[in-house]
Amino acid sequence: MRHPLQRLPSEQPAPAGAAKPLAGRAEAELALSGHLHATFVTPLAGAAGISSVQAGTCLSHMVRGDGTAFHLMQYVPEGLVLAHYRTLADGRFRADTDIALIRGAAGWA
Repeated sequence: MRHPLQRLPSEQPAPAGAAKPLAGRAEAELALSGHLHATFVTPLAGAAGISSVQAGTCLSHMVRGDGTAFHLMQYVPEGLVLAHYRTLADGRFRADTDIALIRGAAGWA
């Protein structure tokens, strides 16, 4: 979904929105969202067992938070790897960080 399900980890939690109960009823494990111009993975507040994967933005001229960036999700036998790409001064994207997500009994970590 385009809009975030929760705020940045450094901010106060957002009130529960309609998408959180729907994600639980759909038996979702990961909720992918964007719009905050920041990349992070955190447990989804108010939705037990669901992790929120927040993507940066690669198509906006608004440069805040993570700047112009995106991540490429790759499935591996152990779980998922989010390869994070950020723009260079010349406008090209470069991989700079990998975020590994391993699925365990309590969800993704």
